[in-house]
Amino acid sequence: WSSDVCSSDLIGASARTIRLANIEGFGTSSYSVFENPASLYRIRRLSASGFTSELMDEVRYENLSLAFRLSAGVVGLGLMRVGVDDIYYTGMSDNEFYIIDTFSYRNYMAKIAYQYSFSRFFHVGASYTYYLTHFHLVKGNGYNLDIGFFLDSDRLDFSFVIKNALRTHGIHYTDDSTVPQGYSGNLSDISSDGMEEKLPFQTVFGLRYSLERLTFYGQFKTIGKDRQFVNSGGISYSPSLLPFLYFSGGYKQMMFVQSIEGQAFEGIHSALTLGIGLDLLGISVDYAVEDSEYYKTLANHFFSVGLSF
Repeated sequence: WSSDVCSSDLIGASARTIRLANIEGFGTSSYSVFENPASLYRIRRLSASGFTSELMDEVRYENLSLAFRLSAGVVGLGLMRVGVDDIYYTGMSDNEFYIIDTFSYRNYMAKIAYQYSFSRFFHVGASYTYYLTHFHLVKGNGYNLDIGFFLDSDRLDFSFVIKNALRTHGIHYTDDSTVPQGYSGNLSDISSDGMEEKLPFQTVFGLRYSLERLTFYGQFKTIGKDRQFVNSGGISYSPSLLPFLYFSGGYKQMMFVQSIEGQAFEGIHSALTLGIGLDLLGISVDYAVEDSEYYKTLANHFFSVGLSF
């Protein structure tokens, strides 16, 4: 398991982001705290949002966020959680595995952000992130920093964010496990105690071009130890008769890490996304669907709600 499973760029901070091919930084609600903290400038007074989904019939993903305006700037708070229950802890006897117990996996990411506007056009923000991982007798925690910038013009907007900017900071693990029954090797060979996981340094560039009813989105991201380059594109349409409805779709690329015979390899996964959103009287409701690589599911479905005052 990796603490990066709880990172918003792997799943999406909201159904709105997912229906726009996971293009970050252009949200209008408090969930921007998970994407580009500079985007919180759009909060007028108070905003709250919630998002939940279940992946592969067992992985539960949830987040909550809150943002409020001060006399100078906006403060944002966010909590994200990924959880899996009933994972088997096994032993071996007579060359056969048997179940000793079950345990749960929990991964948390908490954020606190501050945004400040230098003018109507130029906005900056920063967010402190705390990571916490717990599964069986293994615990991990660490922290890092995101720094964001946003340039807002009449038709063309630009978003740029650096995620996990503190490159020397990662997740530090402790492990109270004992030697599993039937295991003949050394505990140090399988223990996580004292190990450190590096958090992925990311740079995310986003563009949005707005016409009267159509809006085009593009994103370029570098991520991972080999600085993998991935890109995404999306489009949103709002009909003139129903200006509070938004229909959208897109194509996205994501990096994944696969382990083969103990060696980790980075690759690129692509997917198509579709969705619909409603913004009315300060309430936003979004639904998104995207391709799934899980053999039992053709598509993943996402739903999120936001309130803004």
